Formats: sequence, C-alpha cells, structure tokens
Amino acid sequence: MKKIILSIAAAAVFCFAANAQIFVNAGYLQDDIRLSGLSSDIEIGQCITLKGFQLGASYNYDLPFGFGVEAGLNFAKESRKLTMGTEGTIDATALTLPILCNIKHEFSPAVKLLAYAGPEFRYIFDAKSKSEGETRSVNEERKILGHFEVRAALGIGVQLFEQIRIDAGYRLGLNNFAGKDARDEDIKIHSNGFYIGASYILPLHF
Repeated sequence: MKKIILSIAAAAVFCFAANAQIFVNAGYLQDDIRLSGLSSDIEIGQCITLKGFQLGASYNYDLPFGFGVEAGLNFAKESRKLTMGTEGTIDATALTLPILCNIKHEFSPAVKLLAYAGPEFRYIFDAKSKSEGETRSVNEERKILGHFEVRAALGIGVQLFEQIRIDAGYRLGLNNFAGKDARDEDIKIHSNGFYIGASYILPLHF
C-alpha cells in the first residue's frame, strides 16, 4: 500500500512539473504618477513620468485548453529628473507581485501567442527626492507617496521555441497611494504605465 501511495505521489509531482515553467525576466518600465487635489503646490492632473528597469522571475503552470496561471516577484528601479520649483531628481525602488491568468494560442510548435490579465501588488519601499544637494525620503521622512499599490495588469506576448518570451503590458493603478502628508492636503495619487521585456524560460524536469 505504501508503495502504491508513493507511486501516485511521484506521478503527481511528475505531471505537475511537466506543465510548469520558470521565467527569468528583464525589461523597460515607464510609469506615469498622476497627482490631483486642492493643494496650492499641486496642479490638477499634474503627471510625473518615471522610467527605469525591471528584473525578476515568475512561475507558470499550464492548465487544460490553453489556459495558465502565473505568479512572479520583480524588482523595479525608476527615476526622473524634476523641474518642480527647483531642479532635482526622484528615484523609486519597488517590489511587485503579479498574479496573472493567461491563455495561449499555438501557431506552430515554435511560436505561441499569449494574452494575460490579473492583479499586480506593488510595494514601494524606497522613494527619494534629491534637490539642491539635499536628499529626502518622500514615503518616510515626508510622507507624500504611500508604500502599497494595487494595479490591474494586462498584456500580450509571444513565446518562441519554448525558450524565449517577449512581452508588452499595461498597468493601471486601482487605489490612491498618497502618503499621510499628501492625504492631509487632500492630494490623490494614482499611477499607470507600460512594460516591455523579454524572458528566458527554464523548463522543470525531474
């Protein structure tokens, strides 16, 4: 009986691994941070565009009928030169956790087209402004930005030879992630942006 149970467990692990893939990715990010509110220092609809890169890894499990589920963890670094009153820069560092559902269409054994959508959870653990030789945290020392944001992610991609995937996606912020100081001045902050990147696929084999 014990051998039967072990055999069933081994078969389940093998089937699970056969449908699983690990992706290592890198790409270009651009996020528009939109500020609105009643503060005299904020223009309605003012937009700050941050540009940078993303590095990460994700795990995909294929389901029947071309569907799949993918979860990942990414490191993002973005910056922007500012001219708001005085010249300076703003830098933001974040971790993102996307949980996506996808569907694939196979054109040939070497080419698959896919579309994906789902939530992305973003934690901004460091955001700093630098101006006139002074560096200030804008989500700790001066709480302009909050730490946590939820975004809707959607995009398309093409998978080549079961080894490379190229993606283009859009992110739409769903919550106001203004920090306490900004909220006290009735300022709202939302973001949206896009991503272009490539992934190398590591099939799991046992």
